[in-house]
Amino acid sequence: MNQPRQIFKNTAAMATAELVTRVGHIILSFLVARILQAGGLGIYSTAIAYYGLLAVASGMGAQDFLVREIARDRERTNRYVINASVMGTLAAVLAMVIFGAILPYLGFSADLASGMNVIILAIIPGTLNTIQQAVFVAHQRTEYLLYTRLIGTVVNVVLSSVLMLQGYGIVSLLIAYVVVEYLVMIVLFVFINRYIIPLRWEFNLSSAGKLVWGMRSFAALSILAALFAQPEVIILSLLVNEEQIGYYS
Repeated sequence: MNQPRQIFKNTAAMATAELVTRVGHIILSFLVARILQAGGLGIYSTAIAYYGLLAVASGMGAQDFLVREIARDRERTNRYVINASVMGTLAAVLAMVIFGAILPYLGFSADLASGMNVIILAIIPGTLNTIQQAVFVAHQRTEYLLYTRLIGTVVNVVLSSVLMLQGYGIVSLLIAYVVVEYLVMIVLFVFINRYIIPLRWEFNLSSAGKLVWGMRSFAALSILAALFAQPEVIILSLLVNEEQIGYYS
């Protein structure tokens, strides 16, 4: 396949994957609003907003950085992925600990606090997913991202719908979301090993330090992007109750 067609194929796959995610979110939000009413939607929207903020910040801009570096030299794919994954996991654990420590002081209701305690468990797979996605983009194999995103979205919507119809509450939906994130992480790992490169342990503290230093600008941009992704939901969560957030959503 020539270069223009390759670029078009990968761009189309990434755009379709993003569209699938957005459509799945719209469908699930509609179902939550219809079945669990505004309060349930408010809790779900708030939990997802905080998760997005923490996961993006924990990723430290690794996705954009790794796309650039791996595309320059694909022979270093394994080294970059392993070192970035270790550092990303440590950053995710740190974010979980810090947020868990300040959560009791945010004044959330019992249901929202329970949902937050659940959703922070998705920070680790969410961080690792962004790192793994960079591999497919750099190697121009984004069709596997589309397959994974489609499967994950369908499973999440169907599982959440079944749980709601069986009478389960919003916390159960957030547990399903966490489970799906871990499943996506595993599927991406399998795809990388089978279709890109067999990953092997190659962690080096010095290399990891250089990697983090090289990502500093990307990390700053990533944190800014996370802060401005859904600032209104974060602000509302500190000022009003979850039912009002649900009406806004």
